[in-house]
Parts: sequence; structure tokens; C-alpha cells
Amino acid sequence: MSRGHRRGKPLIVVIVVLLIVWPAYQIYAFLTPGVQKADAQRMLYEVSLFQMGIVNSSLNESGHARVTKELDSLKLAVYSAAYTHERLAKTVGGGRLQSLSSLNKMVEFITALQIGGDRPVSDQERETLLSFQRQFGDMLNAYGQLFSSGGQVVGSKNNTLTKTDADLAKLLEEQLSP
Repeated sequence: MSRGHRRGKPLIVVIVVLLIVWPAYQIYAFLTPGVQKADAQRMLYEVSLFQMGIVNSSLNESGHARVTKELDSLKLAVYSAAYTHERLAKTVGGGRLQSLSSLNKMVEFITALQIGGDRPVSDQERETLLSFQRQFGDMLNAYGQLFSSGGQVVGSKNNTLTKTDADLAKLLEEQLSP
């Protein structure tokens, strides 16, 4: 009987050690700011940058739109980019990354064009899209360099992004106002 008791003792020691070490490790991993949070933020930034690239491609195609229905893909791309950027701004926190109001204005602009149904895109509307496209290139360049390799917001690029966003929002606001 004592032999069975000896065999069980190492197993009990291992179980006790696991019951102490594993939760201690989990608590340590939870309390230390680590790679997982930085990686999640970095991945969200990469998704947001990808979405901005899709907006740029859709803007390039929008210059050839003959009817307002052909702007559906642009509207969807802009909405997705705005949504993703908002989530990124919340993740970064502390007001270090601003909302991009021009993206929401672009969704409004396209929606306003499409309210009248599937109609031809006017020359003035096409010119607005082309102006937005030209300035959006500056926004995309700044966005591509928005974070340092250490995961921090680069202030100068954020300032460029904010200024370009304001310029684009103003351009669209002028078109949306009667």
C-alpha cells in the first residue's frame, strides 16, 4: 500500500505546481502590457490602410462613372474605410488620432447623388470626384506613414492627415450645401 502512495505523491506535486504556476502565469500575462495589444493595434492599422487603398482604387474608377449607380462600390469602400478608421482611433485612444470627417462627407455626397435614382453623373459632380481623388492621394500617403515602427502615432503625418481631411471635408461640404 505504501508503494501506491509513493507513486501518487509525485503526481499530486505536479498537479499542485500546475495549479499554482499556470494561474500565476496567466495573471502576469494579463497585467503586463504586451505584444498582443500592440499587435492587435498594428493589425487594425494595416486593415485600415488596406481599406484606404481600396478607396483610392475606387476613386480612380469613379472618374469613369457614367451613372450614379456606378458609384456604389466607391460608397461601400468609403464607408468601410471610415468605419475601420473609427475603430482604430478608439483603439489608439487619448484623442491622438482624429476622426476622418471627409470620409463620412463622401458617403453623404454619393448618397445625395443617388437619391434621384440611377441618373447620369454631371460634369460638376465628376469634377468634384476628381478633385477629391487628387487630394485623397495626399491623405493616403500620410496614412501610410501614420505609425512609427514602435507603434506610436507620427505627429507630423497625423497633422498632414488632419489638414487634408479638413480640406476634403470642406470641398464636399461646398457641394452638399444648396
